[in-house]
Amino acid sequence: MARGLFWGCGALALSGCGPSELDVDEASAEIEVVQVTTLTTVQASSGSFLSASPRKDVPAYVELGPAPSATADVAGLDRAEVDLALLFETTSVEALPELHASLRPAGDGEWSAIETHFPEVAPAPGGVDWPIALRREAPTAPAGVSSEWSGWQAYGGLGVRSPARAQSSGAVTAAVATLEFEVRGAPSPLVLTGDVDDLVVTNRSGAVIERALLIYSHAGGVGVTLVEELGPGASAVTGLGPKEHPPERLLELARADLREFFIASVGEELGVAIADAKSIPFLETRGLRLISMLQDSEAPATLEFDAKTSRRQVVVSHSEILKPDAEALALDVVADLSLDAEQVGAELGRFSEAKLEYVALNGDDQLRARAEALRGELRRR
Repeated sequence: MARGLFWGCGALALSGCGPSELDVDEASAEIEVVQVTTLTTVQASSGSFLSASPRKDVPAYVELGPAPSATADVAGLDRAEVDLALLFETTSVEALPELHASLRPAGDGEWSAIETHFPEVAPAPGGVDWPIALRREAPTAPAGVSSEWSGWQAYGGLGVRSPARAQSSGAVTAAVATLEFEVRGAPSPLVLTGDVDDLVVTNRSGAVIERALLIYSHAGGVGVTLVEELGPGASAVTGLGPKEHPPERLLELARADLREFFIASVGEELGVAIADAKSIPFLETRGLRLISMLQDSEAPATLEFDAKTSRRQVVVSHSEILKPDAEALALDVVADLSLDAEQVGAELGRFSEAKLEYVALNGDDQLRARAEALRGELRRR
């Protein structure tokens, strides 16, 4: 995934673009907005934070941000990838407004430029303006590229287009507006250390996490363990491995568990959409992770709109931990000089950047140099 240069926390606050200074559509339909924020962290088994920027299939209609010129020094910093999804609906039959959203930071931390976005974001003095055109038509975005985008169609809300292309016959209408960026230095609500048999979860949010899912996915299938409660402080959690079923059946069962988890938290329609959109990162990616629901106050960004809206916010935590065997595999893959960057990325999977960063921090001098070179090449692609 392409990645942009970092800005200070205040740089994302939209300056000079309040509702009185934007062109507000005369339409009067009130829009219901659901803001789903997913905070993804990746940690080594020791607990140190690594890059959470994923390798994934991005539809052609989704814009990519600029590639960085260099890798920043991030040693010792908490880091999280922020995936923001906006869903829209209305009960009104009146004309739909063209929305302008302003993205603002909440809390501390250093933010990256926007990495992926649909519709297009527009630079503004000191921040970002996000114009969004709404449509009542069904989504026309390709459904076969990745369920990380098409899964949101289960919500059944209004379609989303780029205002600049709203009247174009070939313009894509998607089910969701999305953008991604990274934040560094803001305290992560959850810290994971250990392995699947001895996982320690430290809840730093200050609030009880009532329900969580511990998910362990590997070549034999995927196993899901429900964790009833995580109070503030450290808790020992043990995950169950996959049951005795073929991997296809285990994935089917896990998808049902994931739907049930989100439905219990946010209701059926939204819960199904979140589960469908998150099947790839939560269930189909090999690794060990904890999925939980956070308080609204843990959201790292706020949005302000220039039209009549009612707002609902959902914050999902995706805490990934590299098992020791995954760390050892990363060292071996980087040591194999017969593999080029693309092959290394394929071997290391979705969180290849995190694993290359691990090697750069823990390998010998030769491995460190090769890992950094591979990271740079993969980031430029």
